Amino acid sequence: LRGGRCGRGGMVAACGLLEPESGGIGTIVFQDIEGGCWLIDTDTEDYFPVNLPQNLQVAGIQVQFEAISRIDLSTFCPGRIIEITWIGEIEG
Repeated sequence: LRGGRCGRGGMVAACGLLEPESGGIGTIVFQDIEGGCWLIDTDTEDYFPVNLPQNLQVAGIQVQFEAISRIDLSTFCPGRIIEITWIGEIEG
């Protein structure tokens, strides 16, 4: 796995400071809605990460991730809103 930066500015869950609530393995997808949404598509659910690292904004790559839910936020993008606490690309 190749990890990506996950902390940004004033985000609470900067790289593992909080226990993850969800996670798994998924595929990065882009949906062209209102300027675009980067999502993580898993077998069970779609997630909208508010802090997906730019180097992982590549449609089709597989990632493993841990995240916390951000029910305090809203968006036009589909999927459950999450803040990534850890993410890595699955190479191969």
